[in-house]
Amino acid sequence: MICRDITQIKELSELKLMAGKAGLSRNVRWLYFVDSCVRDIRTLGNWVSGGELFVCANEKILEDKEYIISMIKSANSLNAAGIILNVGSIEPEYIELANEFNLPLFEVPWTLRLVDLSQIICTQLIKEQNEENSAERLLSSIVFTHFDSDEDIVFNCKYYGFDLTRKNRIAIFKVFYDKNAFKNNEEDEKTRMRNHFQRCIKNAFLDAGVKKIMSMFRHNTLTVLFSDEAFSTESFKNMVQKIEVSWKFSYPNIPFKVGIGNIGSGTVGVKKSYSEAEKSLKLVNIISDQQTIFFDSIGIYALLFNIQDLSTFEMFYKRELGKLIEYDKINNTQLCETLEVYLEKDKVTSATAEALFIHRNTLRYRLQKIRTLLDKDLDKTTNYVDIVLAFKIKKYTDTFFGKATQ
Repeated sequence: MICRDITQIKELSELKLMAGKAGLSRNVRWLYFVDSCVRDIRTLGNWVSGGELFVCANEKILEDKEYIISMIKSANSLNAAGIILNVGSIEPEYIELANEFNLPLFEVPWTLRLVDLSQIICTQLIKEQNEENSAERLLSSIVFTHFDSDEDIVFNCKYYGFDLTRKNRIAIFKVFYDKNAFKNNEEDEKTRMRNHFQRCIKNAFLDAGVKKIMSMFRHNTLTVLFSDEAFSTESFKNMVQKIEVSWKFSYPNIPFKVGIGNIGSGTVGVKKSYSEAEKSLKLVNIISDQQTIFFDSIGIYALLFNIQDLSTFEMFYKRELGKLIEYDKINNTQLCETLEVYLEKDKVTSATAEALFIHRNTLRYRLQKIRTLLDKDLDKTTNYVDIVLAFKIKKYTDTFFGKATQ
């Protein structure tokens, strides 16, 4: 649930949004009654973990402007969902702060009992969580289980508001972190990180106008099934960039990448799209300069995935690069790297020398040595294509099979 959903609950029609409209996409995890739990606002961080909707209805506390202002500031820094205050207690300063922080500030009338408010919102949260858990299990079964018929699965998806018969595709979002990324309470920090990652992505789809997605979280990856009709390639990349901005604000040192499969429909199409998204994501160490990797744009690697005979790869790239690999091993040189960068820079010597941090004369010497060892004209198209392909195959085998084949 997000704050915007609260404004659409019929039983809460009396609840009035006073400020922070730009933050209505904030996730609501639960309610937190500040006035009955916290007296010293400085200790608030000890009792919440983000996503709480703060409620304050104690008349004496509401008269303390300093306390309420401190609470609003603390709520923002603690990534609260929003704040609910009783009618007649909202000052202009509170509205100004809430708008500044994009923190939804609601006014609740005295006629709406807090016990009813709590029951309505918490019931909705539990219902939504149960539906999400069921939808996650359903997506997992679609991806990992074989079905003789799509009929029941399509029906179940429609129950959760998702049409499996339309043009859909899978995107897999993966965060990359090492054991030193978390200093204290590693498992708790990982859980918070994963929850925040999931919220960032779901909110981004909502902001992009995609109301219904199906998702599942496994380890450090979030798999999302969505209707492709909502996106072009560029609009999806733009959405990912927005996710990155939001993500880096909280986790600047933990990067993420996205692999996206082709369009498909029915369980067969979704399974295929999932497999393609997985393969795209596996290329992250090869196509490292891309944040978002579409399967239909990975070029020659799409063909390499279909070749299972490793000896075919080994024979090809050793035929093209074997002499350079051996020479580098014996003489502790970097001829392979030099040639690879030279080709990546479209054989522009100045750009290659700059990228390798070497003098142009050094580069010329290396290139002459490379031509002698390979006994090939690098300007000949056939030779150029073969060597570029050999480098791609070498990267592929190093990534997926290790370097033992060298």
